[in-house]
Amino acid sequence: MKALTITGTGDKAFVAGGDLKELLAYKEPDAGERLQRIMSKALKELTQLPFPVIAAINGDAIGGGCEILTACDLRIAAAHARFRFPQVRLGLTTGWGGTGRLVRLIGQSRASDWLLTGRTVDVHEALIAGFIHRVVSPEANLMQLSLDLARSLTQFPEQALAATKALIQVAAN
Repeated sequence: MKALTITGTGDKAFVAGGDLKELLAYKEPDAGERLQRIMSKALKELTQLPFPVIAAINGDAIGGGCEILTACDLRIAAAHARFRFPQVRLGLTTGWGGTGRLVRLIGQSRASDWLLTGRTVDVHEALIAGFIHRVVSPEANLMQLSLDLARSLTQFPEQALAATKALIQVAAN
C-alpha cells in the first residue's frame, strides 16, 4: 500500500504560492489559462489517488499553497504555520478548484470569511475550523510524525483505504 506525503523545503513556507502580480503582467492570456488548466487537473488527480495524501505543512501556505492543501486528505501543521487566500486582494479568484474544496472542508461561512477578506489565518484557527487535523509542537519533528502517520496508514488493507477515500470524495461533492 502507498501513501503520499507533501511538504516544502525548510521551515518558512509549505508553498508560498505563485507571484500573482507577475501572472497578471503576462501579455498573453494563454499563459494564465494554461497554468489554471494544469494545476486544476493536477489537484483533481491528487484527490482521486487511491491512497492517502498527507500534507506536512512546515510553514506558511499562501494562495496556491492553500489550494494544494485543500486537495490533500490529511493536513498536519507546524505550530508556526499560517494560511492565506490573498487572491481577492489582487483582483483574482482561486483558480484551481480551491474555493469549492475549501467550502466543503470548513463550511460556507468560514470559507467566505477567509476568501473574501484574504486575511491571514493562524494554525489554531485553522485547526478549530477543521482545515488542518493536527498541530505539531516546535520541539517535535513534523516530517517524522507525518511519515509515521503515512506508514501506519499503509498497514491497512489497500482496497479498504482506496474505497473509503473514494466514498469520502463522492460524499463531499
